[in-house]
Amino acid sequence: MPTQALKQEAGVPLVTVILSTYNWSAVLPYSIQSVLNQTFDNFELLVIGDGCTDDSEQIVKSFTDLRVRWINLERNTGSQAGPNNEGLKQARGKLIAYLGHDDLWSKYHLEVLTSFCQKREEVYATAALVWFTEDCKVRYISALNEVIPAPENANNWHIPSAIMHSHSLINKVGFWKEYNSEQNFYPDDEFFSRINKIQPKLMVGFVGVAKIPAGLRKNIYKTKDVSPQNNLYDALIQNPHFLRDTAKLYYAAQDSRIINVSAFLLSIKHSLKCFKNLVEKLGLLPIKRSLSRIFQKEKESENRYKDYRRFKGLE
Repeated sequence: MPTQALKQEAGVPLVTVILSTYNWSAVLPYSIQSVLNQTFDNFELLVIGDGCTDDSEQIVKSFTDLRVRWINLERNTGSQAGPNNEGLKQARGKLIAYLGHDDLWSKYHLEVLTSFCQKREEVYATAALVWFTEDCKVRYISALNEVIPAPENANNWHIPSAIMHSHSLINKVGFWKEYNSEQNFYPDDEFFSRINKIQPKLMVGFVGVAKIPAGLRKNIYKTKDVSPQNNLYDALIQNPHFLRDTAKLYYAAQDSRIINVSAFLLSIKHSLKCFKNLVEKLGLLPIKRSLSRIFQKEKESENRYKDYRRFKGLE
């Protein structure tokens, strides 16, 4: 339920946008400009380098907008946790938003989220995301609302680029956990799960984020290809409602029985696993051996987060 609205302080931005980055300067013009294109303008943008050694500083400082500030950590901390913590320490806004350096916002993103959040004394909210492939095709859409499912349980993921939360919640849950080379958790999921326990996430029902997941782009921190960002940024400029219209077309296609192949395969795999467990309990060895061949390539990693970093080219 809405509670007392946030009070606006004169001369202080209501929203702090935290954009963490590491040695991928070519992608920054797209994400930064998508923030500066916002219809809501009472924000500060903290672009925080995780010990960047490339020309990221020069790229950020080429933006003359006084709302943009560059901060570079003295050393590389190894994940977005370090830059995000510095951003939270320096943030002046009562509301915190995040943007991945390779993601983009609709121009209405902050307007819609802020309108929703500033009516509440404390809040944790998310916009919906359109997940794109490298050739800008839709993978799926997540976090639109509770009744529309997303593949792989994506509605329950905590994706920073779509999130806004009260700055005051940091006093209750603490900061992001600093990265260490042996950790076996995703820093964003761990941090936002702590917030979600005391302030359950609300979905605002607005499609505001173009997500180009680095975790699905092999060696992206070596190739540093920005063609998806370039194409999607142009689409957002040409049609400010591009993400909304894309979502409508996507769900219209689903209503016409066009199957999302990845979701379909996932459901089959889940059914096979249930059947495999039943076979093991009953001791049906011939069937068990056949199923083992299906799953033999699916050995669980000992450290999924380390594999994730290695896939992106960070290790």
